Amino acid sequence: MNLTLMHCVEKKLSEDQMIDSARLAILENPENASKNSNEVENLEMAIEVSKKWSNGRTLRVRFMGGLPFVHEKVKQYANQWSQFANIKFSFGNDPDAEIRISFKQDGHWSYIGTDNLSIPKNEATMNFEGFNESTRESEFSRVVMHEFGHCIGISHEQSSPAANIPWDVKAVYKYYEDRGWSKPVVDHNVLAKHPAEGFAFTPHDPQSIMQYPVPNELTIGNYEIGWNTKLSDTDKRFIGQMYPLGRRSPQSDDAAYLKPDVAAAAMNSDSHSSHLDTH
Repeated sequence: MNLTLMHCVEKKLSEDQMIDSARLAILENPENASKNSNEVENLEMAIEVSKKWSNGRTLRVRFMGGLPFVHEKVKQYANQWSQFANIKFSFGNDPDAEIRISFKQDGHWSYIGTDNLSIPKNEATMNFEGFNESTRESEFSRVVMHEFGHCIGISHEQSSPAANIPWDVKAVYKYYEDRGWSKPVVDHNVLAKHPAEGFAFTPHDPQSIMQYPVPNELTIGNYEIGWNTKLSDTDKRFIGQMYPLGRRSPQSDDAAYLKPDVAAAAMNSDSHSSHLDTH
């Protein structure tokens, strides 16, 4: 049995891409560097690098197809993040856009934060499957804000070190297997938690836009989380601390363009960053 599942898949880079991506992340925002070193020489060091954009950043967004009506809905809900954070989106047709949105691939997904810089310019960094003029408003709000949360550097809420969801692991694997997900994809997107050290997080927020729904039948006891369709109060506070309003970092750009050193490094990484890890 293969049932439809329209949950987000948090995209992972291949190991070959991770070192280049970590170097680009530090060029974009030196605060991303590991507390142990500003250099990235191997995979272990790359894993320790954060993925936050410079504060005050304007990210260019380009649509790779899609209907004008849908474009306006994406803009509407993506820009809700900018009400609470010092990060903005400039929608247009710039060939060097950091964020590139497709509507033709399977599922809803996005790369995380500065990982977007290591994806070749002719490839999408975000995807919305099936969006059209008949899509429900709640679906636009739920999916767009979730995926744009990823692109500005936020992971899934169920992956928070503070999350203690009483998963029935066997039932979880069966549920997602029936919907076409492999065990590694389930582990990465549903069950695995980030280590607390070096990871910014809040107490677990069941109302977060970044939280998956949790059906009661996938947990032990009487525990469930419904579909979240708006930013929670904790989402707003957290993103405001991540990108404080009224303050620009020395690395942020006054125009909606990559700094020359980041742009050059991103171009150099394209030749060997063309494979996506889709498990």
